[in-house]
This record gives sequence, structure tokens and C-alpha cells, in this order.
Amino acid sequence: MDSNDIEKFEEEIKEIIRLYFDVKQLVLLIEHHDPEGKLPLPTINELRNAFDHFMRFLAPVYGIRKIEDIVSLEGSVEKYLSKQIDKIKSHLFRVGFDVFDLYFLNFKEFVEWFENQYTPEEITAIIPDYFSELTLQMKMIENSFAEIKSEKDSGYPTKLITQKQFKEFQNCYQEIDRIWKEIQSKIDLIEDYRKKSKKWQRRRIIIQILIGIGCSIVGGAVAYFVFR
Repeated sequence: MDSNDIEKFEEEIKEIIRLYFDVKQLVLLIEHHDPEGKLPLPTINELRNAFDHFMRFLAPVYGIRKIEDIVSLEGSVEKYLSKQIDKIKSHLFRVGFDVFDLYFLNFKEFVEWFENQYTPEEITAIIPDYFSELTLQMKMIENSFAEIKSEKDSGYPTKLITQKQFKEFQNCYQEIDRIWKEIQSKIDLIEDYRKKSKKWQRRRIIIQILIGIGCSIVGGAVAYFVFR
């Protein structure tokens, strides 16, 4: 092999490097949100398979595998290298999908906790469009991701994931991340609203009690003067 054989794949190798760091960022994110911080075994296997194909890509480059053997199996070195590149990207795409599955599951658990922790009145007082817009957006994103996932899973493992599918998935992730951050940023304000509401409720109860006592005193005084 010569340098020209590798140069043909330079841009795709750069793309794989960028993809790896994108996926790594997702992995770090799920480790942050997941209390156990553990990836499922199938996801770890996808990472291992991506690394395996990268080693297969490098093997003939550094003379670890004979060119003659590759040509006899694949027809040409270029075809062999291209196949390894496609496999590497597909496995990394699947890691991204698997991690987002976990991320979205954690997000739904967070939303369930949020809606159980605070009343609709408390939520809408600080996030007026929560039930009218945000929940609708969450449902639309969930449906979109389900469609992408269904398309991705059809034909697995022979069918490779495309860049288009992964881009659509990234858009889903970015929207969920935006909504999650928006809700989290409002929790302190909701807590303050709750404290103030409870304080006002206590004052209202005291005022009602005082009014009741006052009415009783006035009523008693009137009755005394009328009927004495």
C-alpha cells in the first residue's frame, strides 16, 4: 500500500474522529444523569466492534495483514478499507442511539418526578406554556425518535445506519436537552413560589380565623344589646 490509498479516506477518518467525540459527549452526559453511570452491555459491544473495525482498517496500512489476502477476499484494497470505514461509522451511530435511549428514559423519569413533585398551578405559575406547549413538544420528539429508531432497527445487523438518520437523532437529542435545561432552570423559582404560596395560605387562614372571631364578637355584642 502507498500513501495515496490512505489519503482517499482522509476526510472520512476525520468524520469518524468527530463522530467519536460527539458520541463520547453523549456517553458522558448519560453518566452524569444516570445514578449508576453504567452503559448496557450491547452498547459496550458496539464500541468494541467499532474499535475492531478500526484495527482492521489499520492492519493492511501497517503491513499487519497481507494485501494479497485482502484482495483475494474483497477484490480490492480500496473496497476493503471503504467497508471498514462504513462499519466503524455504523457502530458509532448505534452507540449514539443506544445512549440517547437511556438519556430519553432518564428524561421521562425526571418529567414524571417533576409533575408529581409540583402541582399544575405551581408549574404554570413559573412556566406558563408547560402544559400547552412543552409537553406537546416532548410528545412530538418522542414520536419522531420512535420513527427514527424503527427505521434504524429494520434490517439490523446487515443494514447500516445512515448519516441522515443519525442527524435526525441528534436533532431530537438537542431539543430534549433544551427542554430539560429549561425545566431545571425553573425549579428554584417554583420552590420560591411554593414557599410564598404556603406563607400566604397561612396568612389567609389566620385572617379568616380573625374575621370569624371578630364576627362572633360583633354578633354577640349586637345580640346582647338587642335582647338585654
